[in-house]
Amino acid sequence: MNTIQTTEHKSPISRRVFFRKVAGAALASLPYIIIRPALAQSHRPLDRDAVARKLRSAIRDLLETLEDQTGLTVEFRSLQRGFGVVAQYGFEQPERPVIHLRADWEDVDAAHELMHMKLELVDGFGVLAWRKNVERDKVIQSAFGLIRSYTDDMLVFDRLAKMGLKIDGEIIKRQLFDDVCTKVPRYLRAGRMLKDDGMAHLDDVADGRFSDLRRSTFLVQAELILKNYDEKFSAEHERRLKDFIDAFREYRPPQAARADKVLAFFAEYDLASIKGHARILTEWAALEGLENSVGVSCYVRSGNGFILPYPSDCKILEQDCQV
Repeated sequence: MNTIQTTEHKSPISRRVFFRKVAGAALASLPYIIIRPALAQSHRPLDRDAVARKLRSAIRDLLETLEDQTGLTVEFRSLQRGFGVVAQYGFEQPERPVIHLRADWEDVDAAHELMHMKLELVDGFGVLAWRKNVERDKVIQSAFGLIRSYTDDMLVFDRLAKMGLKIDGEIIKRQLFDDVCTKVPRYLRAGRMLKDDGMAHLDDVADGRFSDLRRSTFLVQAELILKNYDEKFSAEHERRLKDFIDAFREYRPPQAARADKVLAFFAEYDLASIKGHARILTEWAALEGLENSVGVSCYVRSGNGFILPYPSDCKILEQDCQV
């Protein structure tokens, strides 16, 4: 009988596992749906009853159902007020799901993180994780963390909408429209250089290796949000979203072409299926030259908890997913 080998880390590989230096410059200006920073250090525990009282009934039901299905208890911890995101989920193998919440959190923020937990631990969706015996480079962590975030968030948005949460202003935070979709078009039309266009968060990292990835993710998400939810937005928010897309395509054509390659993956594969979702992760990672460093793995039950095995050394997706 083969023994499952698990990834060697004290904290799990997560869509939030970003190099703090890499992501830090972006955090002040980006809504939580856009970027995930390094997993927060443990802070003081939050009163569970106080958290539960702040959740509307559908979200409280989601929490209780998740805990029943996994046999685990979600811990809630605080985030310092100046932290760059409002909420953050992480899974500390083998049995500790943790949601960090900033003081200004809303129940939709908790719901977003709970849905990520559901995707990974209950529904069996894959994650990008380090292959065995490869160098753990924090810049590469930032890259595949971006890919995981932008892929998984589209599933989370859809599931939250089906729960009855409002797309415009709740699931898709207003900061996206007030910040990214307002400032970036203005910067681009003013003729700003790459370093000052509002999307330069990875330009100074690793000689700009993942600069195009960072910029293209903005367009990928904007296009997918518009395609899936255009009738759900106010006229003003829809105008700003379309304006961002038009300006990006006009002034950043190389990065737009890269985004179109990614959008083709979303068009070809069914994101809502486990296999289609894994295909998108795999193809996007390969586009960024990450296929030798990371692969698709899935959390599996182990005793009273869950572990994340190493992806298969074989690059064939179907074998990567057979854990």
